[in-house]
Amino acid sequence: MQNSKNQQLGNIEISNRIIAPHKFTKSTKLYFAKLIKNIEIAHKSKSIPSNYISIIQSVYRGRMVCCETDCFKLTVSKGLVSRALNFLDALTKELEIRGFKIKSLEDKKAKNFIVAIKDNVHISYEISEGYKYQSNGKDPKELTALDRVLYSGKEPVPTGKLTFSAYIPETNIVKNWTDGKSLIETKLPAIINVFSNLGSIHKQYKIDQTIREEKHRNETTLFRESESRRYLEKSIYDNAMQEAQIYKAHTELETYLNHLEVQYLEQYGPLSEKALYWLSIARKIAKAKCPANNRLKQLNAN
Repeated sequence: MQNSKNQQLGNIEISNRIIAPHKFTKSTKLYFAKLIKNIEIAHKSKSIPSNYISIIQSVYRGRMVCCETDCFKLTVSKGLVSRALNFLDALTKELEIRGFKIKSLEDKKAKNFIVAIKDNVHISYEISEGYKYQSNGKDPKELTALDRVLYSGKEPVPTGKLTFSAYIPETNIVKNWTDGKSLIETKLPAIINVFSNLGSIHKQYKIDQTIREEKHRNETTLFRESESRRYLEKSIYDNAMQEAQIYKAHTELETYLNHLEVQYLEQYGPLSEKALYWLSIARKIAKAKCPANNRLKQLNAN
């Protein structure tokens, strides 16, 4: 950042010293003041402090984390707390000027986060500082009790580079800006512009999502219809094959019954009542059970 008292970025001004801080800026600043104090006391202690669990939960890979209610979501080292808060304070005020409502919400996974709301679109935003691991080069005996709990061997070290993230939880649309040749402060006008456009991006995403869902439903319906036809065709084929086998057996049965009648006539003469009765019953039942006759009736009925 420049050394001038104020940085004029387009029509957006970031002050090195926050005047009339936003309520979320105040609560976040108070949170970090208490946390920094607790960490300093813990590092001076020769034993693990009673509140070490709370401290551990507030430190993530070498950076301090804030996920408290009515606070900005920040993951930064001590040296970048002021810079991050200055940026978020300026951004938040500019968003309110442009008609955004700024609220604190709770989320089970992300815990708490600040959102900018406009046209029923919720845009969550936060700042995090990068980190990398390096060997601490210290004998474990030289580490404080708290450091032995937090780190062993390699120590996560903040990189000093900030990343500002804005995203719409409902649709997982994410935009990130990271310190590079220029700091994120210089990108504030562009960030404000993206916030203004995210609503349109979100609406188009919802439209595209509806189209995708409709396409998926149509494809699912076509697939089910195709599978239904395939199943029906296979069922018809299987039934036909089964009926053909039965019909073949019935044809053989008719040949057998004719053979019996001819042989009886050759050997014994005219058919007896018993022979006539047996042959007629066999043919009667065979005709009733013939698959061809039953299938013709079903085809005609349809």
